[in-house]
Amino acid sequence: MSTEIEIIKYIHQNPKQESNEMITNPGVQFRSFDEVCLDFDERKLFYTTEMEVADMSCCGTATSGFATVYGYVDQWKSRQTEQGDFISFIKPIKDEIKQREISQMIKQKELVGHVNFK
Repeated sequence: MSTEIEIIKYIHQNPKQESNEMITNPGVQFRSFDEVCLDFDERKLFYTTEMEVADMSCCGTATSGFATVYGYVDQWKSRQTEQGDFISFIKPIKDEIKQREISQMIKQKELVGHVNFK
């Protein structure tokens, strides 16, 4: 059994770019992307949310949203890429009980149907 702790390197979206942007794909009208860092279980929890609104010509509009949980923050925006994007280091959450608890919390807080874990 390995005692080595896995760390994820996360490169943040450049703040100069729009986090909410129009998509040019046929049928997709709007896309939203947000990064969220909040207190959870006496630590900082980091996840992202994505939302798309699509024009379904047959049935009106459809909304699809999901969250991706990266885990607990180890180092927040502690480095930068050559392009100036911040880098954070995150500890993934492997405990299935914690994952269910976090999933429920995010589904109550955000407009998402699915919560994925890295």
